[in-house]
Amino acid sequence: MRRAAWPRFALGVLSILTGCATSSSVYQPELGRDEVRTVVHSHFRAISACYEEAIDARPGAMGKVMAEWDIEPDGSVRNVRLSEVDPSLEAIRPCLTKEIASWKFPQSTSKDESGVKYPFIFDERRPLR
Repeated sequence: MRRAAWPRFALGVLSILTGCATSSSVYQPELGRDEVRTVVHSHFRAISACYEEAIDARPGAMGKVMAEWDIEPDGSVRNVRLSEVDPSLEAIRPCLTKEIASWKFPQSTSKDESGVKYPFIFDERRPLR
């Protein structure tokens, strides 16, 4: 059963890793945090819908989901992984994974992919940040 109010979740601190770093070099991400955050925020309603499905499957579901994915130079997403999922949120896995995989980021002139690590905090009682 769908809830009348939108569930609340916080968008966490973002980590971006680019290229294949070696001990002799450090790669700087061409895609910045703000660009990634903008794309994530633009999918707020779809992420909320995934959370609502998780609440439908398990009322009161809340907690942290650590999502990781790679961004190709053309802006497409691959290798979506949910590395940490609160047990009450297990039902969010298929929806959130499919949603993130559909995102499109700005194209990069770099030939290296960017790795993103992004925490989502889901809690109906918490005000949206």
